Amino acid sequence: MKLLQKESTYYYELLFGLQFYVLLNSNKDSKVKSLQEYIDLSRKDKILVRDELWKNNKWIDEYVENNPNKLLESELEIIKKWRNRIKDKFIIERMLKKYSIFISSKSKVYGVIGITNEIEEVIDRNRIPVYVETVLLPFNGKIIYDGLMSSYSMSFGKGMRDSFKTTYNNAKENNQIIISI
Repeated sequence: MKLLQKESTYYYELLFGLQFYVLLNSNKDSKVKSLQEYIDLSRKDKILVRDELWKNNKWIDEYVENNPNKLLESELEIIKKWRNRIKDKFIIERMLKKYSIFISSKSKVYGVIGITNEIEEVIDRNRIPVYVETVLLPFNGKIIYDGLMSSYSMSFGKGMRDSFKTTYNNAKENNQIIISI
């Protein structure tokens, strides 16, 4: 599952506006002078801005207070909810119709959907389980990842795969799959 096109466009408008603000205010020597120039940056350069953004909530608080893009209160509320993000390394244990199962380093189980692509278009289903690093965000009552995900080439033995499966099954049986944060 993934966001509807209008939702994904809206998400990226909010995210890139916030990240551009972070770039301008954290790197006074930046040669990037417009939002479009920021959007056109390489993935590698965006990861640096993203990492700075998610270090702490100072950037979100500052952005909401200053509201440099003159966002509506409802849009600021979406961004405020990003304070509840989960930056972690996860095991993607399986892909279901409704969402993909991400297991955090603390063994919490999340149901995560894609943004513009389904997660199985980003991560090959045949590589499951796969170890990834990303940031989970609340968005319109769902959990998405922030658009940047790093995967690690690792293989897991039967014992580890069984452990991931048990974690998922326990969460499912106890209604503990987290689908909103």
